[in-house]
Amino acid sequence: MGKHCKHVAPVSPRQYLAAGVTGSMMVGIGLLLASSPGAPTSVTANVQLASVGAPLPLTPGSDDEWWLDLIGSGGAPTNTTLAAAAISNLDLPCGLVCNGADGTEEHPDGQAGGLLVGNGGNGWDSDTPGVAGGNGGDAGFLIGNGGNGGYGADAFYEDDELVNAAAAGGAGGRAGSLIGNGGNGGEGGYDNNFLDDDPETEDVNEADAFGAEGGAGGRAGVLSGNGGIGGAGGFAFSENGSATGGIGGTGGRATIGNGGEGGAGGEADAGTAAGVTATGGQGGTGGTSFIGIGGEGGAGGYGNGDGAAAGTGGDGGDGGASTFGPGGTGGAGGLGESGDIYPNDPDDPDPPGTPTNGTATGGNGGTGGSSIGNTGGTGGVGGEGSAFGDAKAIGGVGGTGGLTSLGPAGGVGGEGGYASSEAGTATGGTGGTGGSGLFNGNGGKGGRGGDADSVGDPDDFGNADAGDGGTGGSGGTVGNGGDGGDGGDASTGGGKTATGGDGGGGGAAQGIGTPGGPGEDGTP
Repeated sequence: MGKHCKHVAPVSPRQYLAAGVTGSMMVGIGLLLASSPGAPTSVTANVQLASVGAPLPLTPGSDDEWWLDLIGSGGAPTNTTLAAAAISNLDLPCGLVCNGADGTEEHPDGQAGGLLVGNGGNGWDSDTPGVAGGNGGDAGFLIGNGGNGGYGADAFYEDDELVNAAAAGGAGGRAGSLIGNGGNGGEGGYDNNFLDDDPETEDVNEADAFGAEGGAGGRAGVLSGNGGIGGAGGFAFSENGSATGGIGGTGGRATIGNGGEGGAGGEADAGTAAGVTATGGQGGTGGTSFIGIGGEGGAGGYGNGDGAAAGTGGDGGDGGASTFGPGGTGGAGGLGESGDIYPNDPDDPDPPGTPTNGTATGGNGGTGGSSIGNTGGTGGVGGEGSAFGDAKAIGGVGGTGGLTSLGPAGGVGGEGGYASSEAGTATGGTGGTGGSGLFNGNGGKGGRGGDADSVGDPDDFGNADAGDGGTGGSGGTVGNGGDGGDGGDASTGGGKTATGGDGGGGGAAQGIGTPGGPGEDGTP
């Protein structure tokens, strides 16, 4: 990894402003906090701020950066000495009220916004092998949005050798301490690998590919704002080996607003050889919140295995926790896909009926976020398993619902993933378990089992087994147990067997409550 320039501690306004400016500055800030976008103001006189050299307008601007119009135009301050210092040293804030500059190759991290008000600059999108994306700049101390993180560099190959692995995306910048949204994380770098495995090296497969991790989202302001979205994991491709997508970045935390969504897992694509797997990246965890909703977990990445290669979707990220708001929903499992040859295909060198394709498996859904004083988050839906030819298909397991300590109920379990195969066996995913209540809360309902179909070529069918419903969550001391989830439905043809999923069992009652009832069985 390349070295990154670090943020310098905030510089005191006294280093920028001459004596006597503080009074004018406080007048401007007072007008700022008393105004809102599009609302009229009673200001009728020009109030000069020595730090920016611009009069207050009679009405605030109508764009998203109305607060810059109140104290002066965005960008570098007009004070020439201050402007020159900001341009020559991006480690320092851009001034008093201004937006930070975007990062560059020489200074990858975005510049911090003004000491008081302003957005952070975006991180640099790296195109230098081995160097991560720049971090987004932090916003001004009071108000502003954090800058977005930059993209990480792609893997670099030279002379049939990996020189630099894919690099991570940059983190999003922090919002102002009072108001603002956290910056979004940058996407992880890609890895496109066309090498062959070296048989002389036993501890590593040179043909494998790995996408890089996405950057974390930045935190929000205390009074208002949402956490930044985590960056997506990087894409991975291998022509002769396995491929694994990058992990999504964690969502940024919030106080009154909502936690940021976790970044999506990176996609993966592997070649046709047997014994190799394309695995989608895991989704990032959702950001936490104090009063708002916990961030949704990132979706698992798509895993595509061609021919005999297996395809496995990435697991969804867990939902973010919240203290007094609802927990975040778990991320959905990624799609797993595999196969492309029928057992009786003339291009198939194996005897008729011999499996020639890898297994397609959907990723598991993420766990719902917990909550102390509200409802637990819903578990993520299991990913779909989609198989071609005679490949097997397996749906992902639904995520467990989030628990609650003092809230009304635990979260509902996620639905099991759907499974579909043209001529092979299809098995639906099991529904997720409902979230538990610790004290007075009820247990969450179990998730429904995933459906299963094997209805491809008219002459070739496989058995289809639907997923069972999830178990209901246990109730708290004075709460009821959650009901079990219903079983999934199944269908097939050609004299093969289709079996519906069993309904999930009801959740237990820990104290004086009533146990949950069972779910209904699915139909063939």
